[in-house]
Amino acid sequence: MNSHHKGPYADAGSGCRSSVSAVPCTDDAKKFPSNEIAPGSRILIIGGTSGIGLSVVERCSCYGARTVVIGRSAGSKELPQGAEGITLDMCEEDASHQLRRIVGKELGGLDILIYCASSFSRSRIDHMSDEQWDEMWNLNVTRFFQVVRDLSETMQSSRYPRIVAISSITGPITGLPAMSHYGAAKCAIEGFVRTAALEFAETNSGITINVVRPGLILTESLKQSYGPERIDAMNRLIPRRRLGTPEEVASAVCYLASPAASFISGASLVVDGAQTLVENPYAP
Repeated sequence: MNSHHKGPYADAGSGCRSSVSAVPCTDDAKKFPSNEIAPGSRILIIGGTSGIGLSVVERCSCYGARTVVIGRSAGSKELPQGAEGITLDMCEEDASHQLRRIVGKELGGLDILIYCASSFSRSRIDHMSDEQWDEMWNLNVTRFFQVVRDLSETMQSSRYPRIVAISSITGPITGLPAMSHYGAAKCAIEGFVRTAALEFAETNSGITINVVRPGLILTESLKQSYGPERIDAMNRLIPRRRLGTPEEVASAVCYLASPAASFISGASLVVDGAQTLVENPYAP
């Protein structure tokens, strides 16, 4: 941990909510919990400086949440109003212990933990080094386990304690050449989440823990990796005929972090435009 940065966006929340007047709630409607993050929630987002993670930060800012964003360059990033960036490399051995100090100092407690940290290196099995495998596993699986272990006790005093991790369709549903380490890590995350959900339920902690499985999402890194022709070809393979957006994934994350998701735990929410439902993409 070596730097802090608070974003200058004075109107970051503008446009987040519709200006159309809502229909007044009836007494019956009031019994339904909100599908929006509770105002004033204390949120820790790990890996929130680009792509899906940054969209999650932007979405959380719409609710007036107090958000700390962790990343290798988070302290130097411009972030939405209400979000504070703290630079921390999650590959450091004591990263989870540093996070516990950060949560106590910057937030005074924790309501929502969102784990977006990941890496996306490619290597075929016969060329993959032990270091490549270990780096992928440590960031995706080991650090996630450590963070949940070290911060879950703090979350038990929250009214709506929520943990959400970003997984992928790669691994749990599909395979991708040169991504065996990535797919294996995402499978491990989901196995951990299902068991953690049971343990949290047994202790009556109130904590729910879930994952979101994105499909092909049009992030800036994907745009840079593939040209327009390749992206057009990807679009045609998806029943919705387009790639998803980071904002759509962020909306799914924030739903699972809301009071409305209080009876959802150990679940995997697929956000892929029905991509993984296709048996034969070339069928008429």
